[in-house]
Amino acid sequence: MPLVKLDADDLTTIFQELEKNCAVHQPVFDSSGQIIDCLLLAWNAFFADKRNYEVRQGQSMVEFYADPDEALKVANKVWIEGSAQQEFNPSQTRSNNHYCGSENYVVEVFWQKIAGHIVELSGPHTLAHQSVDTKLEVIGIEHDTEIRAQLSDERNRISRDLHDSVIQQIYAATIGLKRSISSIQDLSTKENIEKVIQMLGDVIVSIREEVMGISEGPIDDIENEVRKIAKIYTGNSDLAVFVTCEGELHIPSGVAAHVRSVLKEATSNAVRHGKASRIDVSFEKNDEQFSMKFTDNGIGFGNTPQAGNGLENMKFRAQSLGGSMNVLNHNLGTTLNWAVPSNNMNWRE
Repeated sequence: MPLVKLDADDLTTIFQELEKNCAVHQPVFDSSGQIIDCLLLAWNAFFADKRNYEVRQGQSMVEFYADPDEALKVANKVWIEGSAQQEFNPSQTRSNNHYCGSENYVVEVFWQKIAGHIVELSGPHTLAHQSVDTKLEVIGIEHDTEIRAQLSDERNRISRDLHDSVIQQIYAATIGLKRSISSIQDLSTKENIEKVIQMLGDVIVSIREEVMGISEGPIDDIENEVRKIAKIYTGNSDLAVFVTCEGELHIPSGVAAHVRSVLKEATSNAVRHGKASRIDVSFEKNDEQFSMKFTDNGIGFGNTPQAGNGLENMKFRAQSLGGSMNVLNHNLGTTLNWAVPSNNMNWRE
């Protein structure tokens, strides 16, 4: 089959219907031979449609291009080397009149010197590029999600093993020691065994704290979280726990870690030091603030709360999020008020 010769009209049609920005420029030189501007000679429909300004013959590259300095730098390179390739983001240039539509894309530009002119072929990344980029992003998200799920499963397994094996063995040892005390006559030996029992009790609490520390991520069931933390310090003993929360509350990861730590410290102070039999915890969140109020019926701090490491740590956590904390000692026990702003980036997952 013989080839059909393209005439000028055919070439013009092809040029106009290309779905890329096509343009031909006439370079303007200074006395030293450097290109200082380029004037538009010809362009296709796609080139015109994608501009935020009316395209006219003779338009100056310096006046109309989004980054004319970079464009002229490339034009000089093309004039010497014959061709060049360029990528840039219009949103990062001094103006954004180069393309219509969204600013969040990368523009590919192919330049070539042809018959004393500079030809420009440019446009946003093709759909193929975008498809690959999107797929890579999705794969990355899926991989990250899978890793997080595996880590969560492993944390839960470690938590179960610690509870079902290690803690139970320590409990058994503690019970055995308690039974043996009744048959021991020497007071000094009894005191030493009681100290060991107390130490084992502290070890159990420490393990439970570590198990809770393994739990990460946001909090969606705050009442369940409070009860889990309370159980760390009470074991099977009775502690009345009352939780109040206005509406559904979601605490994102950035704040949840602080909330868990404050709850653990406050509960530990109430049960182990204050000898409390009841705690009341309330939560409230509005557009400006997230607040937590923790009250116990223990013996309190005496006349003045002592600023120990625990209280200082809770206060520091509030301040690190731009919030505050105060402690009130009263006839019925102790009340801790802990509050942080709810309108900053810490509340975004």
